[in-house]
Amino acid sequence: MAEIQPVRGWRYNAELSARIDDYVSPLFDVVSAKQREALYRNPLNSIHLSVPRGEDAAGEALRRLMQWQEQGILQQDALPGIYVYYQYFRLPGSSREYCRKGFMCHIRAYDWAEEVILRHENTLPAAVNDRAELLSRTRFQTSATHGLYRDDAFELERYLDEAMLDPLYQTEEDYQARATCWP
Repeated sequence: MAEIQPVRGWRYNAELSARIDDYVSPLFDVVSAKQREALYRNPLNSIHLSVPRGEDAAGEALRRLMQWQEQGILQQDALPGIYVYYQYFRLPGSSREYCRKGFMCHIRAYDWAEEVILRHENTLPAAVNDRAELLSRTRFQTSATHGLYRDDAFELERYLDEAMLDPLYQTEEDYQARATCWP
């Protein structure tokens, strides 16, 4: 079983959080070039941390991250928590809304041979290297890493649902999905 721990998350300050849709961006591997260019126009959009530009992109992300932290644009939560994250979506041609339920936390790194965490079958080395460089330089997780876990009895779901009764954030994503989050 994978070992998880709570994390002291970093979030936009209260003033910026009130307009969270202006500052969030799709995951690094799904954001299109056209979306990127539109998001880069906002100097406080998270795209500058998750998909930084420049000759030394990871260095640029680190510089901006430190600036945002020093200026109070990003503020760290006082207490560690596990952040519940729900993503609501519809499949093309369907009126039914689905919900992908999950959470964000620290997860212990394991050697692949231990088979505690299994890698995605189509992991692209360039994407792994890019993310590893960004994480190494910034010491900051800029994009969620999706994983699946098994809970056949749905024991965890009632706690997740309880946290979502009054979500902290709710965003409308460009690709017809709605996301909610609560620590």
